[in-house]
Amino acid sequence: MMRSTFWVTWMTLGVISLGLSCAEKSASEVERFFPESFDISIENTASLARVDQAVALDITGIQTKYPGFNSDAFAVVAGDHELPSQAVDLNGDRQPDQIIFVADFTAQEEKTVTVRYASSGKIKREYPKRTQAELSHKVGGQFVDRKYEGGTFQNVSALRVPA
Repeated sequence: MMRSTFWVTWMTLGVISLGLSCAEKSASEVERFFPESFDISIENTASLARVDQAVALDITGIQTKYPGFNSDAFAVVAGDHELPSQAVDLNGDRQPDQIIFVADFTAQEEKTVTVRYASSGKIKREYPKRTQAELSHKVGGQFVDRKYEGGTFQNVSALRVPA
């Protein structure tokens, strides 16, 4: 079994699945809004490429090393492109616990990303949508040997599933 590990030189990274895309902002544009910064080194130790790999950083660890970090105003940059990122509240206390961002990695690649931030204020980032979902109910068919056959899907705005 192949196991990949992503790590940061000064803190452990958590990895989760998340679908986001790169924003159309250059690093210099981001720098104007977010004047403070720090670098993070991350590595794909697997012998396979990772596309849109979600990487999670613990905000408590960041704020320990960078006390001025503001989770309400930050962006993540790799090279000259902004990476999609967001702060996430994992435990429902309305306080962000992690920064999540998405990056592409070649096999066994080590890269450095820059987390840029403003020490005060609130600046929300917007990224192009890459997901779509529809809710449909299949009607007009019948169960044959515990398998539903026939029928057509009809889109609905809500659907209650029996317990």
